[in-house]
Amino acid sequence: MIEWLVPAIGSPATFSVVTFGDKAILSRFGLSSSSLTLFVGLNQALFGTVVLLFAPLEGVGWSGVTGGVGAGVFQGLGLILMFYVLKREEASRVIPVFQTSPIFVALLASAFLDESLSVIQWAAVFMAVIGAIAASTTKSSIGGSFRPKPIFAVLILAAASVAVSQIFLEISTDEMSVWNTVSLRGWGMAAVMSVAFARKTNLRELKDFLRVPKQGGLLALTEGTLAVAASLQLIYAISRGPVSLVAAIFGTRPGFMFIIGLVGSKVYPSFFDEVFNRTDFLIKFGATALIVTAIVLIATG
Repeated sequence: MIEWLVPAIGSPATFSVVTFGDKAILSRFGLSSSSLTLFVGLNQALFGTVVLLFAPLEGVGWSGVTGGVGAGVFQGLGLILMFYVLKREEASRVIPVFQTSPIFVALLASAFLDESLSVIQWAAVFMAVIGAIAASTTKSSIGGSFRPKPIFAVLILAAASVAVSQIFLEISTDEMSVWNTVSLRGWGMAAVMSVAFARKTNLRELKDFLRVPKQGGLLALTEGTLAVAASLQLIYAISRGPVSLVAAIFGTRPGFMFIIGLVGSKVYPSFFDEVFNRTDFLIKFGATALIVTAIVLIATG
């Protein structure tokens, strides 16, 4: 059990660190979301190609290829939308809403894969919706009328896109090895994240950003190293342990975000850019608890 449990916990914890790094890159250092998207796409293309050298495509059918590339395309679209919101909002509010993708997976599986939801799972869906609304609510909206920020609707679309990606992943992994799927998924992500944003202005901005050691080092560490490490941990955990339990543990990412954001706002407030007054603390804690519980209930049935 320990061989898959440690990476299953390590993956969401590592991705949480990546998210705060991305937030600093976008807000503190001023890189545009388009240029960050371009870098992630290029990195995924490189990663997918390297994996292919060690695990060549053999006996792969069109359904497997479509599933792998489709998974990457929709994952890429979800990240593009998430980066857009992350540049404008606190990371500890963004990720709880973005992490509701397992809820959409359950709904899609119920609608198209002939899988049924239990009463507990339906209750979890409504719990996640309440948590997502709470995460997007600020003190000012409570002081007046209860009205979540409209921009968080973009995150719902992002979560839905990631859910479609996971459905494609299931199709792909039924037809080919996990490593072949990783390669095709990387190319699919590159197709929407690199090709679509490979404009001169973005390339120039990214080049100038990487030239500054502090900025370039942070970007290389977060998206170039830690994001890859987090993905590999998740893949390894899925290959070794029960998928439902791994998914449930991965769903605790908002919890890691909350803890890291809370500690970071006290230790290094200029980097973490998180607000934790009494009202915001209660909202973030409540939203995180609702969404994490909902994801665990959905994953374990």
